[in-house]
Amino acid sequence: MLWLIRIAILALVIYFIAKIIKYLRNPKRKLQHAHNGKRYFFMMTLKIFGKTF
Repeated sequence: MLWLIRIAILALVIYFIAKIIKYLRNPKRKLQHAHNGKRYFFMMTLKIFGKTF
């Protein structure tokens, strides 16, 4: 029974770490942060890269 609780806690920790990483890498959040700080935000993806060059 104890190992089941440990697995559940480990799964929750991994889930929250993945959510935090996903939040930190969100381009919309980065854009809003740059906008609030009156800075530029440059995002280059493969789709946009093909149209740019």
